[in-house]
Amino acid sequence: MMPFEIARTGLISSQDHLDVTGNNIANASSVGFKHSRAEFADTYSQSIYEQAGVDAGQGSLTVDIAQQFAQGSTRTTDNVLDMAIEGDGFFVNSMGQDTANVKYTRQGAYRLDSNNFLVNAFDDFLMTYAVDEFGNSTDLDTIQNLQIPTVSGEPEATQNVNLSLNLPILDSSEAKRLSEFNPKDSKTYNTAAAVPIYDSLGTQHMLRIYYVKPAVERPVKYETDKLGELVAMDYRSVDASFDLVDPKGSYIREGDGSLSTVDPATNPAPTPDAFDNQSLMFTFYELDGQPINPVQNGVRTSAAWNYSYTAEIDYVETVLHDQMQDTDYPILANGNRWHGAALFSSRGLLDQAIPGIPMQLEPLESMDTPVASGGVDPQQLTINYSNSTMFDAKFQVYEASADGNRVGALALVDIEKDGLIRATYDNDTYVPLGRVAMVKFNNPQGLQQVGDTSWFATTDSGEAIYGQAASVTGFGRIRASALEESNVQMNVQLIELIIAQRNYQANAKMIETENTMQEAILQI
Repeated sequence: MMPFEIARTGLISSQDHLDVTGNNIANASSVGFKHSRAEFADTYSQSIYEQAGVDAGQGSLTVDIAQQFAQGSTRTTDNVLDMAIEGDGFFVNSMGQDTANVKYTRQGAYRLDSNNFLVNAFDDFLMTYAVDEFGNSTDLDTIQNLQIPTVSGEPEATQNVNLSLNLPILDSSEAKRLSEFNPKDSKTYNTAAAVPIYDSLGTQHMLRIYYVKPAVERPVKYETDKLGELVAMDYRSVDASFDLVDPKGSYIREGDGSLSTVDPATNPAPTPDAFDNQSLMFTFYELDGQPINPVQNGVRTSAAWNYSYTAEIDYVETVLHDQMQDTDYPILANGNRWHGAALFSSRGLLDQAIPGIPMQLEPLESMDTPVASGGVDPQQLTINYSNSTMFDAKFQVYEASADGNRVGALALVDIEKDGLIRATYDNDTYVPLGRVAMVKFNNPQGLQQVGDTSWFATTDSGEAIYGQAASVTGFGRIRASALEESNVQMNVQLIELIIAQRNYQANAKMIETENTMQEAILQI
């Protein structure tokens, strides 16, 4: 009966070999799958009475199905949340929100669920380490689920606008009248610049600033002395004496006076400038509009009369300083407007003797209606032109920027080679969210397969050793937008399949042979 028993063990071993090989072939396309190898040993009966070297053996035995954790090939994908480990290590997944119930895998296909948690196809949660604002891991002993926020930041209203530009000094374009300015008509201005700004609710608006080369009307101009200091002019009253002349039809008063002026470039103190032969002419009229003629030695009479007068005074004007005080305007359908000018030096540079030429605009608010509940708060903007120039070159904007921000919507999630997960939002903010937790084992072949290309830790594998990807502690690096394919080599498995098939046939043949011998004995 021993040949039948030996053949039976051979059939069992061959069947195990076929099962393992078939499982490897079936999972050749499973992401992160590690092929296994059937390992066999012979069996012998043991007896202290048996003579050494005369035991033929009692067949074979499957002693282990050993997993082979060799690196699989890596292929790129279009999913930024896909990850492949190049080197040693496993991802950590929690079965549900319970972070204590975890399993380990090399399958790195992840996605966002309806609550923006990172999960795999089996709804297992990817475990991560917490990080600070600079992306540094804060605690490698604590793992947590990772939920990616869909928005980032708080709305911040714009307060400061920086504009640096060149205004062409020899621009041959036609001069425009400020009074005819219309932002909807490009013929009424020379050029324009635009800067995005934000209100208190984070809504983006486009601030458009138009530049006009003035024609007849003159803009406000800042004048300085030779030291670059602003100079103001005060108007003074003048006392004068007059001699009365009596021509026909009018009274004329003439006299001399003086006006105090100052030349800031040369004079340390004001000195009076005389003016003479200034005149005031009065003309008196009857109620019917006829002029009244004076009569020498005439008789006094009473009458109602009108008069007008014209004053002609020549004076020396000192330099002018205008603070450009803006006024409040009701909000118009096309927005409020302000006019102003900056002073450039002879070299075309903004005059730095003046401490900046900021144009501070009054709040964009209506004087007639209050802000509605939940509406945008009044906003005040300061525009700084400190780096602007006026060269013989075309109009060019060097810088157009503003502070303030809006709430950012999630635009992109990227994963670094060290496992750092970072979110990018459409308000140009980058937020480190967490770092992928990784583990390794002293004996990975001791891990227990649980399906879903995952394993549980066992006493044979040892406890999980936590660490960080791409670190000096021996963990592999993470490659984003990639997946690790199975390490099954199909040509090797087909050879193993042929070997298992022949072994199975040989053991079956042994049973057939033993059966033939038994029948021959029974026929004697």
